[in-house]
Order: sequence, then C-alpha cells, then structure tokens
Amino acid sequence: MSGYQNRHQQATSLATAIMGTVLLPAALLSGLAGCHDAAPSVAAPPAAVASPVTRPAAVLPNPTTMEITPRQVKSLRDAGVDFLLIDCRSPEEAARSRIAGSVLVPIKQLEAYLPLLAIDKQRPMVVYCTAGVRSHNMTGTLRVQGFLSVWSMTGGMNGWMREVEPALPEK
Repeated sequence: MSGYQNRHQQATSLATAIMGTVLLPAALLSGLAGCHDAAPSVAAPPAAVASPVTRPAAVLPNPTTMEITPRQVKSLRDAGVDFLLIDCRSPEEAARSRIAGSVLVPIKQLEAYLPLLAIDKQRPMVVYCTAGVRSHNMTGTLRVQGFLSVWSMTGGMNGWMREVEPALPEK
C-alpha cells in the first residue's frame, strides 16, 4: 500500500469515527490525507459505534476542568456515553499499546486533522498520550479552536494501565 493510500485510509477511519459514516467529499479526504509528511505505520483504528447514544450530563466532567481520570473515562465507556477517544501519541508509540476504540491523531499532525474533528465540535472528546503532558497541550489547543467538551486523561496510557487495565500488554 502506498503512503498516499495509508494516509487516505487513516483520514477515512477518523472521519468514520467522528461521523459514524463517511459522508465527506472524496476530495476533502484526499486533500487531508495528502498533507502528512509521513504515513502512520499503525493500522487504522476501528470506527466508533454509529448508534445514537444518550449523553448523560451527570457523567461528563465539568467543561471548565481540563482533565479527566482514567477511571472516569472507563465509567463513560461503561455508561455508553458517546465520546471520541483520541490517542495523540506517535504511530510508533501507539503500535506498542493503545486503548481499544481510540483513534490515532498524532499531536504533530493535529492541524491536518482539525477539519475532520470540527465536523462535530459538540461531541465530547478525551485525549490521551503516554503520561498526560502532550494530551494536556492538545486539549488546550483544541479548546482554543472552539472545542469545549474536550478533556485530557490524567496520567495518560500509564495511568490507564495502572488504574483500569493493568493486564494491557505493551508490545
């Protein structure tokens, strides 16, 4: 598969995760996919569940806070809350271990993904990295761009493996 095809596949997967089905013009996806310098080396993440799910406000953190704990993220998932879980690490880091159902949006390529993420700015998003620093930075950037329901997972992947899924293998 060529680098272009890999980038196009990843852009399509992200669009599917955001919208449920890809309804974007192929030109937008092609243009977005072509703006990366290097194609990610990990397989495209699975699409999010497209069924409508209620969003219980009591479960979501206060929008004025920047962070959410790994246990709170697990509670959101267990309650069936519709949110986008974003892994902002590099493709190499994501290949070692990742949270099931997350989509890879490397922080260094965030600008290229903003048009796709902006399709549903109201959808809650949780961003994670390895330890919580990059995800905190990306959360701040997304909020400046008008994404108000976005939180950084404290402790990142390390926190997830420590608090929620200790048996998650790191490859």
